Amino acid sequence: MSITKLHERFERIERAYFAALAGRDPETVPPSIWRPAIFAAVPDASTEEVTAMFHWRARKAKRKWMLQANTTLASHLADKLERELPGA
Repeated sequence: MSITKLHERFERIERAYFAALAGRDPETVPPSIWRPAIFAAVPDASTEEVTAMFHWRARKAKRKWMLQANTTLASHLADKLERELPGA
């Protein structure tokens, strides 16, 4: 399976997971609610695939956080440089 197809599949599983959560805190929703919702939405999904989706979500969130942190750091350093180097 190509990486694009794999990500699309993870996104389908993720959408089913969020639909099952229905805006509730994930910590308050037992697996007995979201698991059947995922398997109903993506019938051929395996338990391993659902687990891989959660790992993928964690990596995706980490990349997003790192990008935001790097952008914030770069902006901070640019501001600091402008203050320290008059006329720059």
